[in-house]
Amino acid sequence: MVEEKRAARAESHQPVVEAKHAEITQAIIGAFYAVYNELGYGFAEKVYENALALELAKSGHSIQHQAPLRVHYTIPDRWSASSLLTCSSMVPSSSNSRP
Repeated sequence: MVEEKRAARAESHQPVVEAKHAEITQAIIGAFYAVYNELGYGFAEKVYENALALELAKSGHSIQHQAPLRVHYTIPDRWSASSLLTCSSMVPSSSNSRP
């Protein structure tokens, strides 16, 4: 059956995706292209976010905008946590540290 799917996709020039979340991944990519083809480029990120949410909802997917996402990030000892959180450029916390 997998070989049949591969052959069908090869004929239609669709990429073969056999990942754990292949169905939702293909839905997201398809929605992205639908939005991009309609809007093009140049809008603010929020415009694309809203359009993508509408496109996915239209396909029957549930949407949650800007869902909380826990990210663990280790800050090297030479950097100040406050400088990483408040400055747009990284500056070593002490003058003798290398950038």
